[in-house]
Amino acid sequence: MNAGNEYYLLLFDIKNSTKLKASLAREKFDRLENAIIELNSTYSEEMSLKMSINYGDEIAGLFYTPKSFYLIADKFREIMYPETSLRFVAIKGKIAVISNDIRQIGGTIFKQANTEMVRLKKENIFSWWGIDKKPTDHALTALSELSNAVINDMSSYQREVYQLLKLGLNQKEIAKKLDKYAQSVWDAIQRSKATNVLLAEEAISRLLSEINNENKLIKEKESEK
Repeated sequence: MNAGNEYYLLLFDIKNSTKLKASLAREKFDRLENAIIELNSTYSEEMSLKMSINYGDEIAGLFYTPKSFYLIADKFREIMYPETSLRFVAIKGKIAVISNDIRQIGGTIFKQANTEMVRLKKENIFSWWGIDKKPTDHALTALSELSNAVINDMSSYQREVYQLLKLGLNQKEIAKKLDKYAQSVWDAIQRSKATNVLLAEEAISRLLSEINNENKLIKEKESEK
């Protein structure tokens, strides 16, 4: 970690966490903690400082690349469903202090992230991206908002079908797994607009991969100097 370098911050806030019943809150946060351990291991090479829960209902991590940000957000969103959800800020910037405690790092990256998080809470928005040029950031924010709005409008059954589609199962396989008629699965896909969500998420993945590839090229050119 170098205070002169730029990093990517992924900051989450759990909605209405204090309103959850104590037993349910403990169950949800236990699942979150287990997921964080798993994700920190899976994406360790992408991280400068591993994700952790801070201030009771915030999750934050510092990364070298934003490549997996949406996958992480999606994982946390499904853990909190159906009782509540979350919001997140993804931002690129400089840190002020080198520390193993993310709460002590500070810098412009955290200042702007906190400002944007306050705005998301006030306006009840799912996400804000500030990791690249404005057109890319606007596209990522719009695609994330679109996906989240459609997902939140799904019934539990439609959401289950959507998750299985995302895993690569076809309609016949989903029907067999859920013990449903194929027509029922087809209806769920059509009514939930799940295909539109998958297309939006593919676009998000492509944009994040492009940013990651551009970063690699820049580092390679710098190392050649």
